[in-house]
Amino acid sequence: MSSVNLGKEVASGAAWTAVSMAGRQVMSIVALAVLARYVPPSAYGLMGMAQAVSNFLLLFRDMGTASALVQRRTVDEPLLASVFWLNVALGVILTGATAVVAYPASWFFREPQLVPVMQVVAFTFLASALSMVHGALLSRELRFRRLAVTELGGALVGQVCAVSLAVSGFGVWSLVFGNLAAMVGTSTLLWIMRPWMPRSAASVESMRSIASYSLNLLGFSIVNYFSRNIDSLVVGRFLGRASLGYYQMAYTIMMYPIQNVTQVLGRVMLPTFSRMQDDNERFRRAYLRVATVIALITFPMMLGLMAVVEPFVLTVVGDQWRPIAPLLLILCPIGLIQSVQSSVGYIYTAKGRTDWMFWWSLAAVAVVGPAFLLGLPWGIYGVAGAYAVATVLLVYPGFAVPFRLIDFRFRDFLAAFRTIFFCSATMAAGVAGAELLLRRFGLERPILQLALGLGAGLVLYAGLLAWRRPAVLRHLVELMRDSGRERVADLLEKVAPPLEPDAARETIVN
Repeated sequence: MSSVNLGKEVASGAAWTAVSMAGRQVMSIVALAVLARYVPPSAYGLMGMAQAVSNFLLLFRDMGTASALVQRRTVDEPLLASVFWLNVALGVILTGATAVVAYPASWFFREPQLVPVMQVVAFTFLASALSMVHGALLSRELRFRRLAVTELGGALVGQVCAVSLAVSGFGVWSLVFGNLAAMVGTSTLLWIMRPWMPRSAASVESMRSIASYSLNLLGFSIVNYFSRNIDSLVVGRFLGRASLGYYQMAYTIMMYPIQNVTQVLGRVMLPTFSRMQDDNERFRRAYLRVATVIALITFPMMLGLMAVVEPFVLTVVGDQWRPIAPLLLILCPIGLIQSVQSSVGYIYTAKGRTDWMFWWSLAAVAVVGPAFLLGLPWGIYGVAGAYAVATVLLVYPGFAVPFRLIDFRFRDFLAAFRTIFFCSATMAAGVAGAELLLRRFGLERPILQLALGLGAGLVLYAGLLAWRRPAVLRHLVELMRDSGRERVADLLEKVAPPLEPDAARETIVN
């Protein structure tokens, strides 16, 4: 595929991914605003305990095979069939294993109610296993419009189910069945959007061809699980489900940019990066453009949330969740860093160096794990603070190691974010100052404070971008043109920096 055609495919994929991201973001916020008023923190804590255990077993759901299908230059029917049957077998095994593990998990967390919750959660493994190959094929073929439809449809089914049950007084079961309904809905839609049936039995030879890549990716996922979940295990075990409920809610809000921006855009870029894995110069340019687009969205989200954290909490999730406001002040800077840092995983996978990815994750968990335990005496705020310190310590090596694969210098990478960070930080400072003035003049209603803060933030951030004109705006102009959105491109053209003299027009992947 030529670079022009690839650029158009990526532009279209990014546009549909953005639609999916925005739609699911809106649905999540609306559902959260309802659920948080009907489901108590202790129920969220109980669900958090179940997910802390099931998320570990989830790592074995496809053994890294779905990513291998996307990364490989060519795939054939025996390999697809082998991966499908392996996933089905793993889905059945993990469903049964989760139902059994529920008993020791309830002992570990000292929560007998955890057993039935986990036994229902177990069925999500089987539901997702049936469609892993279908999702991988859509990603590999860059058919992101169909992926967007499946994600939005599955999310809608799950959120409607969860809200309906919560309003009817089902408590934690609204979260459990909402999660299961979302998985079943997504899996069903994947079969509809990418019809495919295995036409052969599993082949040992086919599985061997991706074994090294898949097993190293699995090893990374296992270690990364502990890196990301030790805090929940520690809080749930030693501080109880109510504390875990508060921590889980704050952590979920912090993860929104990573889940709805970084991971979604990364899904577009993995098959694209894989096609340019032998061209480091082109890879560097493409990666830097994607990373700065991520920052353009996530930096103002995280810093802006810090500026309006109290009215946000009181308006969106209600007064019973007030203790999460200080937690968000600690976690938001982590979300800012990780929104970009999480994208380096696509360098490892596209380059086929999941072995490097695995060894780096071991080093990272050796720092993060002890940090959580050190913060435990100060409760959930101490755990969050320890998480922040560990994240800062890992910033440089976390980028420098994968950058060696594409011959990229960290200081050159960092320089690309100065203007975006300046605009985001200035915007947040302005909004925080406006919030103080509103309170001084007696405006105490949280919903009005939040609405005015968001409005002022959007205007101020747009004005700062128009003034400073970061290079990422030029990338967005070309992205909009490649996806056929000429009106949006013309609007952005007015504030985007000009092309360099005699420079050829570049797409995001050139």
